[in-house]
Amino acid sequence: MFGDCKTKVPISEVCTLHSRIGWQALTKAEHMASGDYMLITGTDFDNGVVDYSGCKYVSKERYDMDPNIMVQNGDVLVTKDGTIGKVAVVKDLPKPATLNAGIFVVRNKDDSFITEFIQQCLLSTDFQRFIESVKRGATIVHLNQEKFLKYEIPVADIELQRQFTDFVKQVDKSRFIYKQIVSKFDDLVKSRFIEMFGTIDLSSQKEEWRRIGDVGTILTGSTPKTSEPSFWDGDLKWIAPAELTSESYIINDTERKITEAGRRSCSLNLLKPGVVLLSSRAPIGKVGIVGSEMYCNQGFKNIECGPELNNVFLYVLLKNNGEYLNSLGRGATFKEISAKIVENIRIPVPPLDSRSNSSRSSIRSINRDLTSSPI
Repeated sequence: MFGDCKTKVPISEVCTLHSRIGWQALTKAEHMASGDYMLITGTDFDNGVVDYSGCKYVSKERYDMDPNIMVQNGDVLVTKDGTIGKVAVVKDLPKPATLNAGIFVVRNKDDSFITEFIQQCLLSTDFQRFIESVKRGATIVHLNQEKFLKYEIPVADIELQRQFTDFVKQVDKSRFIYKQIVSKFDDLVKSRFIEMFGTIDLSSQKEEWRRIGDVGTILTGSTPKTSEPSFWDGDLKWIAPAELTSESYIINDTERKITEAGRRSCSLNLLKPGVVLLSSRAPIGKVGIVGSEMYCNQGFKNIECGPELNNVFLYVLLKNNGEYLNSLGRGATFKEISAKIVENIRIPVPPLDSRSNSSRSSIRSINRDLTSSPI
């Protein structure tokens, strides 16, 4: 609708940014399991909106400390630490809420821009490319406020903005219907899985189960230096955890591409079709299956299945154990699961040899439920 818009303005001209300042930082000891004042963190972002079900709570004194970060419906939230640039829109806020130190709240200054239009600008792939270009920090990256305020958004008259946001709302309605279908579909697959294999819950970690490391190979990734232009915008697919959602299945393309020079700079592992993608941080536990050759960043602990393990079987198993996988996370600031942790996870592995044709039939049934055969 906007094409290659020639007229753009820095977001600082139309929006304000606020975040929890250093001396107001919250300690884990201040997090409460219940209460009247929610605390929203980056881990509560889910596919562009805030999922309130996992929010912690804080005291009224902590909530009152900074009115600028008292969350409102329509606010756009952007993560500025760890996995930076994740965006979520605040909708249907059930209780008063504030933010942790790792999030910016973005609000438009006046009526020259529609709030929904600002939201969509920050949910765009253009903004994600901007994020990649301004990352700072060796181990834990940060989004600097001064840099963020230089991000440019297209200038459009109110009527055109309204037409665009109306179009997005129609798309969102279709997406909502699609999610309902996927949810029912997932419930069907889960029930069939339990019926065929007895359990889908990995938390019991039975001794007779097999270690993932014994039936598969863990493949990790890395990020070529973002400040080196020759490493980016090539033709090699490169995926980050933020691209996986609760609906992800076969992944055939990626938002960003790297060059051969970028690949060599990190000695990246090639992920071949069939590899099971598993995000290991920010967030932990998102899964997918590689559909075409690609590479990945350091936020994955992917599994290349051996001859005894079916990739769709593993995908369904991991997809339904997000809570357990998150419980394995380690780290003071940002939880992560290591390759060693993933290798040591025990899973039920039905035999696939000629002595167990029923297992083969069961796995084929799971494949049919997912509308595709394993790669």
